[in-house]
Amino acid sequence: MSIQVKLFFSLCVVIVLTILFLIIINNLVLETFYIYNKKDSAKDLYEQINEKYNNNVAEEEIEEFIKYQASKNNLDILITDVKTNKVITNDQTRIEALEKLKTIVEFNQNGKWGETLYNAKNIIIKTVKDNSINRNYIVLMAKLDNKNELYMRTPISAIKESLRISNNVLLLVGFISVIGAGVIASMVSKRFSDPILELNDIAKQVSKLNFSQRYIPSKSNDEMDQLGESINMMSDKLENTINELRKNNDELERDIKEKSKIDEMRTQFISDVSHE
Repeated sequence: MSIQVKLFFSLCVVIVLTILFLIIINNLVLETFYIYNKKDSAKDLYEQINEKYNNNVAEEEIEEFIKYQASKNNLDILITDVKTNKVITNDQTRIEALEKLKTIVEFNQNGKWGETLYNAKNIIIKTVKDNSINRNYIVLMAKLDNKNELYMRTPISAIKESLRISNNVLLLVGFISVIGAGVIASMVSKRFSDPILELNDIAKQVSKLNFSQRYIPSKSNDEMDQLGESINMMSDKLENTINELRKNNDELERDIKEKSKIDEMRTQFISDVSHE
């Protein structure tokens, strides 16, 4: 298997595992974090509204504040004046639905209709399901310092939709990343495989005692260039050693031939003397 294929599959595995990890984290953590954050936001808003009443802020200003916060945080807010039974809300068209859900909450105050997220002296925050529309809510019910009743709700279904969208986005990002990984793997592997192939050819030529081919280092001066320079040095040393051996071998052959010639002359001389 080539380096390019190995690198591509390695990047794909890393990307897929990362996307799966993020999806699992989304499913396990995101909804819990959302509910925790909404609970804290509801508590903070309760304190702000309570402070405005304590500071005798004008009712019109409180209504504008409620509408702004409801729009900003996706809330339905309802305040009932216990003395006049006047209702202040961010949306007059939802009063009936809010009163209905409020009644459900009050009727099931001690029932097993949801998880208690926060419970203090004048404030309680729970999850509740409105079976009439099959929707889950985070609900806050509290009494202000002036004895007015505060009621807030926010749908949990929004986070489920956000979770679905987030997972789809992660899958899309993963698909695009896999394609990008193929391009990156091709570019990166080519950057590494080309010098390796070149060094492999040089090594083959050296094994055939051909020392003419040399590795040309790039400007990056990385480990691959250092390996190429080492092979060049090894090739030079092998070439010098072999040339030295050839030279010594030639000298040895000449010495042997000279000795053989002398031996022949000696033999001829002895033969001639014996003949005389």
